[in-house]
Amino acid sequence: MIAAKLGSRTLVFVIILILLIAVLYSFWKLELISMYAFASLSVISVAFVILNVFDRYRQLENIAETVVKKGDEAYKKGDLGSAIKHYKDALGIYKDSFNAHNGIGNCYRKQNNWEVALKNYEKACTINPDSAMVHYNMGLSFQKLNKVDEALNSLNKSVKINKNLIEAYLVIGDIYKSNGNDNEAVEMYETFLEYSQDEEASATVRKKLETAKKIRDEKSS
Repeated sequence: MIAAKLGSRTLVFVIILILLIAVLYSFWKLELISMYAFASLSVISVAFVILNVFDRYRQLENIAETVVKKGDEAYKKGDLGSAIKHYKDALGIYKDSFNAHNGIGNCYRKQNNWEVALKNYEKACTINPDSAMVHYNMGLSFQKLNKVDEALNSLNKSVKINKNLIEAYLVIGDIYKSNGNDNEAVEMYETFLEYSQDEEASATVRKKLETAKKIRDEKSS
């Protein structure tokens, strides 16, 4: 598997350099070269190996992203089966592709398969923990799976990273409202309205805000 990933040319290069280090070692033992020369040449050889391997992995990442784009095209057309196949093919090339894991998560979210969606969003999050959208999608998945604390944790992280991700405020508000945390719900709805530029969505949230305020005031009276 490793050989297939690195490519035969890279492996040949690695083997040659390993043999070179072995030859240098024998030269040093025979006192044909100094310890300094052996150490210096060995370090240079190892550096070439490391650079070559990293270069190969960058190539694999680029190849994988080309396949991911095919998945994105299929996803936009609504062909989720083909999209998932392309994303998985990309992971077969480069297992740490953020976009492939995120794409698979989006596909399964469309199919309301929240457990599989969450699993892939979590993998994407380990690769790029600074993605607000991944935390948001994880929050939605947790919410659908009735894992309220985890949902709130992920959603709050999403708005901490990107305060303009207004969809998250709405979902957080809905969760608080359903749990009877009326003050928190009111705060989230008001924050949503502060940032929202969608009048239709704002009108819906204003109704939710009025209801939350009414419930809050009735409890306090």
